[in-house]
Amino acid sequence: GTVFDNPATINFRYTDPGDPAVESQLQVFHFTGGAWTALPLLARDTENNVLTASVASLSLFAVLAPDQDPPETSLVFTGGRRIATPEGVVFASTDTTLSFSVRDPPVGASSGSGVAFTEYRIGDILASFTPKDPPPSISLPPGPASLRFRSFDLAGNTEPVRSAAVGIDGAGPV
Repeated sequence: GTVFDNPATINFRYTDPGDPAVESQLQVFHFTGGAWTALPLLARDTENNVLTASVASLSLFAVLAPDQDPPETSLVFTGGRRIATPEGVVFASTDTTLSFSVRDPPVGASSGSGVAFTEYRIGDILASFTPKDPPPSISLPPGPASLRFRSFDLAGNTEPVRSAAVGIDGAGPV
């Protein structure tokens, strides 16, 4: 984009997000070098919905509330039969497929930054996938398994590790 000899001051108008807590966190972001970078604000006028920042070049700009919440990952059981114990262990039949559901919570009325990738571990095997990949379908062999998983978003937030104890029952009822 165009680069200025002297920085320019630009006013950015935004739509009131309707939440004073979100509005107090709004920032101006500048897309440069393939990434969004927050600009230091010179002024914040919440009465007129205007943010003022100094810029040294032109490219894409956005007024956003920073995404400070990690993504949320859930283990999904599809098909087969399953039962959960009071301790949280899930016993499932061998025809049950496991997969993940991942979402990045919204920031006010706007969407989150988006999920970057999810990593998961089954025993000693570590694997990952991105939102561009279809979520993996996991078939476990009969017996107990321990799953650990977490997701990362594009703003750099990391979900705390979640875990699930699963028992795959390949035998019929006794």
